[in-house]
Amino acid sequence: MKRIVLALGICLLALPAWAGELPRGLSPQMPLTVDVATGTLSFLAELNPRKTGDILQHFAVFKDGEYAEKALFKGYITPRQFYDAMVLLGFKAGDNMTMQNWHTTQVEGDSLRIMVTVEGVTKTMDINELIKDPGGRDIDMRFGGNLNTATRPGSSGCLICLFSCPMGIVSNHQALFKEISGLGSVKYHAQGLSDKETWAVVSISRK
Repeated sequence: MKRIVLALGICLLALPAWAGELPRGLSPQMPLTVDVATGTLSFLAELNPRKTGDILQHFAVFKDGEYAEKALFKGYITPRQFYDAMVLLGFKAGDNMTMQNWHTTQVEGDSLRIMVTVEGVTKTMDINELIKDPGGRDIDMRFGGNLNTATRPGSSGCLICLFSCPMGIVSNHQALFKEISGLGSVKYHAQGLSDKETWAVVSISRK
């Protein structure tokens, strides 16, 4: 099986407490794998326990991004590294979202399967198992693209958003921001997760 491993090349003075036993060859120094044979990429993330009981808008954000504390998972890869890995695997971006149309437009692009492994959870879960809306709205993740917006100075750091987003590399075709914010009718929330910081691995493949 041919596997390409991409490293961020970052230097950490101390590893997080949860980083002792990590799966799939991942580490904070090498947080991304791209498996060409299976068409799958996986990246390391940290569970944000402050968001496990909240209504969610952001699924995964780069850990140093402006919106990192708003996300369920803090990813150890940048939006550009995420985008480049998606392109390497041949995914086609929709690139139809803008800061002018995002209140009325659904994200397009290749449809994706997102699986999540979290330390302490016995099974790897599809995002539609992990994230639920009481009203039954499901999740249809797409490769939106948005590289220019995602990498501009002061960007949010969004990797995977739960609404059709002009900044996230991947986002949800099934919901608009106005539907999941404030008094919106869609209330995405996570279930079955720990209330402490721990590792997670997010894996993405073609649906």
